[in-house]
Amino acid sequence: MSKSIVFYVEGPSEREFVNEIIGPHLSTLGIPWHKPILVANSVRKDRTSRGGVNKYGPIRKDLRRLLHRQGDNYIITTLIDYYGRPSDFPAPDAPLPIGATPLEKALAVENAWAQDINDSRFLPFLFLHEYETLILSDPNSLLTAYPGEEDAMTALVQDTAGFENPEDINDSPITAPSKRIIRIFEAHNLRYDKVTGGALAVLELGLDAIRQKCPKFNCWLTMLESLAPN
Repeated sequence: MSKSIVFYVEGPSEREFVNEIIGPHLSTLGIPWHKPILVANSVRKDRTSRGGVNKYGPIRKDLRRLLHRQGDNYIITTLIDYYGRPSDFPAPDAPLPIGATPLEKALAVENAWAQDINDSRFLPFLFLHEYETLILSDPNSLLTAYPGEEDAMTALVQDTAGFENPEDINDSPITAPSKRIIRIFEAHNLRYDKVTGGALAVLELGLDAIRQKCPKFNCWLTMLESLAPN
């Protein structure tokens, strides 16, 4: 029996990304998947509040509960930002070497998270560094949502030109992918809307363009594709 994928996602933009792009792609390979579940930000006996990563505790409790309810033929994977994760998020037991790359750091956190959940059906994925990384595969994709704003897109292209790939764009309150977009948009009297503008940009890009520019994302998707029935 083929594995069925459950997506556990940070917010509406990630949910849309799964529903409109990743899910249909997996369907063409014969891989069953389920509508995404928003992360828990509060878990009570009679109610779970969802959407947005505030603390790790509710996420851990929710994931373990979901895994307990699922059979062996289910896989739960995630779409959550590496940047801005809460301070109580799982971390490697030993410090990484000085000079560790952002990719090495993110993979170490994913490994620590997998160890904390301790279930072979859980396959964590963290965006390096956040959802907007996908958009920076080609900033001009934002023209779909902001037609006629070529000057802003040119400025965004120039701002990110020094990086080998968008997953290298660093994770500070000033230089994270979303912060760069917001800063440049504000300089051009624009307002960045992640849910609508960001989603349209990613739809315009398509999976092939994203995979070519985002190697960590590509590795994760390749792993999911390997679940296709023979």
